[in-house]
Amino acid sequence: NKMRRNFIGLVVLLACCFALPPLNNQVQLVEKMGDAPSLVPKPGVPSPDQDGVIVEQVVNVNKTAVIVVLSEATPAGQKQRQLIRDTWLQALNKTSPYAVPRELRKAFAVWFAVPKIAGAMESVEKEGNINGDILEINPSDNSATVSKTFDLYGALARWVRVAYFEHFDYLVLTKDTSFLSITNLNNYLATFAGRELVYTGFVNSFESAPESYGQNYYAPFVVEGTIVLSRAIVELFSRELNLIKPLARADITLGTFLMTYDQGKPIHNGNFVSNLGNLYEPLEHPIIINRCPAPMMIALSLPGLDVNGRPLPPSPVPAQVNSISTRQIYVDPIPKDPQPECGGLNPTGCSLDAMKLINQVPK
Repeated sequence: NKMRRNFIGLVVLLACCFALPPLNNQVQLVEKMGDAPSLVPKPGVPSPDQDGVIVEQVVNVNKTAVIVVLSEATPAGQKQRQLIRDTWLQALNKTSPYAVPRELRKAFAVWFAVPKIAGAMESVEKEGNINGDILEINPSDNSATVSKTFDLYGALARWVRVAYFEHFDYLVLTKDTSFLSITNLNNYLATFAGRELVYTGFVNSFESAPESYGQNYYAPFVVEGTIVLSRAIVELFSRELNLIKPLARADITLGTFLMTYDQGKPIHNGNFVSNLGNLYEPLEHPIIINRCPAPMMIALSLPGLDVNGRPLPPSPVPAQVNSISTRQIYVDPIPKDPQPECGGLNPTGCSLDAMKLINQVPK
């Protein structure tokens, strides 16, 4: 009986050993488990009924920023998308002499958001099949241009949140007429290491508001086309979207919503240009330039190569305005403590914090 029990035990032990995978397979499994981006399931298409975004294939990878370019389902929009692919997107093209290093190329993703219009999508879909960078949007007004409503911003924020899950740090919302420097954007975003809530770009602090707003001016906001949001802001935005009351424009609405958070106030950076007509000084390191003419976009993106084939740094963007008679400076549209408004720089009984608007003649 004892020998029989020992024999049975040996058979069971051998069976267990044969059932286990080889050690090499176990090591490979551990290595694959450590490669999280390749194992995260593809999120597929977010609910088009809720968010209105359609995309066939999205892969979760770690990204410093996901850049969404608002475009149009028109011949003009198609021309602008190709202009971008041939200019500042060459930085992410590994076969281009202007390509940035591989690790930097992997850190950014660029998508063109194009409204899905009946009868106008055949050429857009062919373009998307060739380039793999088109997001088809269900527009609320069935127009060929991307609707600039707050719901669109919310839909794109929710899509990025789902498609990239926790594998992105920032969302950039810009337009197909904008120049964007991948290198300068990367360097700027690196300055926010350790900060959770980041809302930055070109800040407008003196936009007049209607009487119904309750203040003379809207809360400071980042102007459309230059909007950069950290992942934590995207989370807040996506979660509270249905509770936010839309204002005159989507960018104004976003700024007013984020003013309720301690670190949600917009951070202005002069290297974001909303309007070249207001560029009074040369710009050394442009990040985004709205309404950038094609020749300037080409010059900034393809600056030339030295004798060793390395890209040369582009020249500074020159000032677009030679002189200005007055300059508007706006301090704080919603002061914490009620104070009288001031009509000059240092009138009696007033302080700088109370100033709503100053007309200051430059020296």
